[in-house]
Amino acid sequence: MITTEVKRSRDERKEELKNDLEFQTHIGDLKSLVSLYKRVQEDRIRMGNRNKLKKDGSEQKENEFGKNNYPISKNQEEFMKILLEHLKNYEDIIVERFKEILKEDRIYDEFISNVPGIGPRLSIVLLSHFRPENVYYATQLISYAGIAPESKRVKGEKTNYPPFLKARLLGVLCSSFLKCSSPYSIYWYDYKLRKLKAEEGKAKDDRKKLMHINRMANRHMIKMFLVDYFLAVSSIYQMEVPLSYLEENGLEHVGETYFTYEEFLNKKPKLEKFKKIVVQKRKILTEYMLKHGWKEEEVIEE
Repeated sequence: MITTEVKRSRDERKEELKNDLEFQTHIGDLKSLVSLYKRVQEDRIRMGNRNKLKKDGSEQKENEFGKNNYPISKNQEEFMKILLEHLKNYEDIIVERFKEILKEDRIYDEFISNVPGIGPRLSIVLLSHFRPENVYYATQLISYAGIAPESKRVKGEKTNYPPFLKARLLGVLCSSFLKCSSPYSIYWYDYKLRKLKAEEGKAKDDRKKLMHINRMANRHMIKMFLVDYFLAVSSIYQMEVPLSYLEENGLEHVGETYFTYEEFLNKKPKLEKFKKIVVQKRKILTEYMLKHGWKEEEVIEE
């Protein structure tokens, strides 16, 4: 529960940032660049689908429903390939601009750049969509991202979250955290193991159950990251944090405790130590799943 003092303090700081022309211009640059990147990327993907080509130039797998019933000339085929190449170049130019803007961003410099698994593209998406100075709780960021229990997509109705953001978080960021053995993957392995043990012995479709548990583990891992993101940004912008995030026992973050969010922000992650923990967690989960009849490739299947 947020106190009146904390709410007033955050509101005052929000007003200061609202009147800061340099800060507002920076946010405007971020948002306009992400909007441009999204449009160019969508056009590149559509053109690649028409050419049956992936971004790296390799051919897509063809299925009977995706075949074009009308033949096209060699000239048209060459023209479409040239156009696809131009779109890829535009995308690369935008990414270079990403890197320039990130150099000026304190959140990236002091927090995001220290998180393994987040590159320039994801960083810009996070920074343009999540503005913790506008909220009081990390749970508001989680709801906005579309990964809270009440965030459901209903056919024919407008969503209350940005689908593009949710896809990047649950699709791209989750995969990236797991592949690079990010400290946040510790949450994923622990959560998945706990849920598998809870489901042990229940008569359900194993495959369907595993997919559901994987999705829950993905959401849990991203939620934990967003709580840290909220704390980090609050510290950078000198905004008070509700006590519920920093109670008597301190902030628990992948096995370590911090008693102030400044201390949390200034931590220098011992990546080798975290990687050893990740390897250990993965080994425990692998042994449990193999023992109970799962296949090895299903251990970190997303």
